[in-house]
Amino acid sequence: MCADVRNGGPESMHHELSIEGSESVALLVREELARQRRSRQWLADEARVSLSTLEKALSGRRPFTLATVVRLEDALGIGLRGTRTAAEPAGLFAPESMGAYARPAVQWLEGRYLTLRPSFSEKGAVFAYLTSLAWDDLKGHLVFSEASRTDSEYEQKGFVSFPNLSGAIYLVTISEGQYRVAILNRPVGGGPMSGILLTLAAGEGAQLTPAAVPIALVSLAGRPDPEVGVVREGHECFEEYRGCVDRVTQRGYARFAL
Repeated sequence: MCADVRNGGPESMHHELSIEGSESVALLVREELARQRRSRQWLADEARVSLSTLEKALSGRRPFTLATVVRLEDALGIGLRGTRTAAEPAGLFAPESMGAYARPAVQWLEGRYLTLRPSFSEKGAVFAYLTSLAWDDLKGHLVFSEASRTDSEYEQKGFVSFPNLSGAIYLVTISEGQYRVAILNRPVGGGPMSGILLTLAAGEGAQLTPAAVPIALVSLAGRPDPEVGVVREGHECFEEYRGCVDRVTQRGYARFAL
């Protein structure tokens, strides 16, 4: 692949990747840097690109050019394009960094879920919104995305890690160096996926405070669209929603130690 690009002439080297292609390359670069325990500054120096250019491409603020990708491949010693940036499927197995799960083994996870957690703004209330899990053919792994949040500017999307060692399901968002992780147990007897959400909650002014709360994802297969938003005591859905959240700790699906 590198030889083909280098033989394509100056114009092809400055060709920009598609949005999907750039996202795939960015994901692979972040994974490889973590695996090699290298910094972004190291990569910028080795690939002879500015740190600012690299940061913008990795955060999705600008696309990669083929010239930059070739330099990154040389520096990291891996291929970054292949089928992951083509129009063809990436394959049936997720990367090892996500658990190397096979698509047929995780198809039961795909679908829409009602997501429930305690409200940060109102004590005792439950915050409800939707989460979708689906296989991304281009990237070759499960992805998730949130929707129907009343605070839509905070809707998250990211990748799904499912390692066999722990059996836990991780919904991971990485955005401009910020991480948000939901750690979920496998559902039992058709029940919800329950666990812990590690995130940032709005504090005083523009301050963001680290927060950990119980979270439950209830499958919406065969169900009508549910009530979303802040659900307070007295609402017809409150007892059901609150019960799903409280069972996370009551049944030992997650522990909060002080």
